[in-house]
Formats: sequence, structure tokens, C-alpha cells
Amino acid sequence: MKRIIGAILMVGGAACLFCFAAWGTLQGRDIQASPAAIPFLSLGRRYPGDTVLLLGAFWGLLMGLALVVAGAPGASRAGHAAAGSSAAARYAASAGRRGGVIARFMLLNGLLLLSTLLLAYIGGVNEHPEAAAVGVFGLIAFAQMAVGIMLAILALFERPKGVIPLIVGIPIHIFGIALGLLAFFVWGGA
Repeated sequence: MKRIIGAILMVGGAACLFCFAAWGTLQGRDIQASPAAIPFLSLGRRYPGDTVLLLGAFWGLLMGLALVVAGAPGASRAGHAAAGSSAAARYAASAGRRGGVIARFMLLNGLLLLSTLLLAYIGGVNEHPEAAAVGVFGLIAFAQMAVGIMLAILALFERPKGVIPLIVGIPIHIFGIALGLLAFFVWGGA
């Protein structure tokens, strides 16, 4: 089932990428550049629609690929079905448990925080910024910062720990929080 949902997400991401490229090329007819660069150079002309399509393509392809590669959840634990209640059997059963669920949510929330900050940034540097849309994305980023701090604290005390998502997720959150606070306090008044 994971692979089917992953394939659907990848098709949706490819459709978003196609719509972004077609819409960006149509909006950037007056830009003299390489045809592959025109959608990216016209990013922000139809804010927030074009930016949402680009991020939808990115997240659809990324999450779809992750689900397709992950495969079936019980495939790695098939060999751990030992009978009896000895210490070796309990250890073999617990070795198959995957830890770090909270740390993976923290990593995903950090990446979504960076995506939301990108959405707000593209809206803010637009020639005609839409203050309401930028403000909404800024508030969403602030909420993701608060949730990320809570998830980081919970992930530090989680058993069993997800070491890799914890090592990657905490710096992503620190970078996102620093970037968001810098944008709010320093660049927000300009």
C-alpha cells in the first residue's frame, strides 16, 4: 500500500511540476533566458500559486520517492519471529523495533518550516507584495518553530532514539528558527 500511495504522490508531484513549468513559461514570455530557466525567473509573478506549485512538486516527488523506497513495514522483521520467552528471543523481537518516530516528525517539520519561509520570502521580494499572504505564511512558520522546539525536546527523551533524524533535524530547525527570527526582526522593518 505504501508503494501505491508513493506512486500516486510522485504522479501528483510530476503534475505540479508540469503545471509550474507551463504556468511560469507563460508568465515569463518577456524574459530573455534559457527556456529551462524561464519558470524559475518568473517565480513570484502569480504569487502564491506558482510558488505553491513548485513546492507541491518538490514535496510530492520527495515523499512519493520515500514511500516507494521504504516498501512494506514488516519486511525487515520477518526473520525475528522467534518462539519462546527467553532473553535472546525478547532481544531479537525488540531489535526489529524502529525508533525515532518523533525525530522523523521533527525532521519533516523542519523541512516544512524551510519551505514555508521560502514561500514567505518569495512573496516578500515580489514587485507587488501581498502582505496578507506573506503574513499568513509567516504565522504558519512561527507555529512550526514552536512545534519544532516541542518535538526536539520530545525526540531527545524518546526511547529508542532515531539518531540520524535527530542529528539532521536539529540543525535544520536551528537554521530555520534563526532565519525566521532574522527575517522578522531585521529584514521585516525594511
